[in-house]
Amino acid sequence: MDLLEFIAHINRYIPTDEQIREKRSARNITISDLDVRRIRMAFELRYEPIAKVKGKLDALILDTNIREVGIGMVQFYEEILIEDSVYRCFADYNYDYEFAERLLDSKIVIVERGAYDMGDVDIIANNIDEFLQLLIIITNSDRHQIYDIPMEGNTEIILNRMIKEGVSKKWLKLLLPTIVK
Repeated sequence: MDLLEFIAHINRYIPTDEQIREKRSARNITISDLDVRRIRMAFELRYEPIAKVKGKLDALILDTNIREVGIGMVQFYEEILIEDSVYRCFADYNYDYEFAERLLDSKIVIVERGAYDMGDVDIIANNIDEFLQLLIIITNSDRHQIYDIPMEGNTEIILNRMIKEGVSKKWLKLLLPTIVK
């Protein structure tokens, strides 16, 4: 999957004006047309090629506004940080854990912040394409729960395949509690 395809997938889950208004009215909040547009713009993932980067992960972090949009509880950094010459850290989860690309095999891992040398590293995706697919599923799931946007695709099949291929079921449960049992 290329980056523009990923962006298109994420942006398919932007709630409509009506869904935003319904969510606010359920809490007895009126909302102006301008505020609806601002909310929709805040959800929009945009490609903003600034850096001359080669890899997908670099382009995701440096050439999009993903750190502003966010995906679930994943908060992306402004730049990729090298840790122990072994990991390229690019996001955190709940401020206690970091997502990183393991340079040895390009797997996406999650580890407790500052504990890279302790060996408690879990695989969250076997490669960047699988990680992008996971981000799409997280976005779809979150927006389904909040705005009733329909779930798409064969989510359970994809996640079960990932688990069979070594991805941490524990972490998939934390990231997608309503889907992974």
